[in-house]
Order: sequence, then C-alpha cells, then structure tokens
Amino acid sequence: MENFDEQRILTFIGGGTSLIKGINITSGNLFFSPKTITVAKDQPVVINLQNTGTHTFTIKELGVNVPLSGNSPVVEFTPTESGTFEYYCAVPGHREGGMFGSLKVE
Repeated sequence: MENFDEQRILTFIGGGTSLIKGINITSGNLFFSPKTITVAKDQPVVINLQNTGTHTFTIKELGVNVPLSGNSPVVEFTPTESGTFEYYCAVPGHREGGMFGSLKVE
C-alpha cells in the first residue's frame, strides 16, 4: 500500500477540513520505507520515523534537513510548492547506497 494517501482520504472524510495526520516511515541500514509518500501543498506534514542508526531526513528543495538519531524522531514541515522531490539521507555514502525516496506534493 505504498501509494495509499491517508491524508487525502482523511481530508475527504472530514468534509474538506484540513487534518494533520502523521506519516510513518521506517529508516535503517541504507533504506527508507515506503519509498514514495504523497502530501498536500500548504498543509503541515508530520513524519514519524522508526529509525535505527544515525541518518538524516533531507529534502534540499524544501529546506528540510533533520538529523535522525534514536528510535522515534519526528520530522515536521509544510511544503509550499507542488512537485516531486527526493528525500534522502545526507550521511556520506547513504544516498548513493539507496537511502532515498520520493515525496509528491499535490
């Protein structure tokens, strides 16, 4: 269910009311899962990470660069432009090793 857009469904159910809902991502030894997440433009995003190791959650174009150390870090930001952006770990060699994904902002 990688393409499941929980935020869009919750917004629809709420009658168009914007709801802040956490997105769950797992990060570990050179991976993020899921690889693709979809969020709404101009709506707050809260990402709850199940993390092992020392990593970052980085989206350069959106100014997001959060260190991930410990088991349950939280990343919060509000995307102000639409498009598809790569999220990745900025620790040297991790992005090249496959630790990246795609954020779609609609």
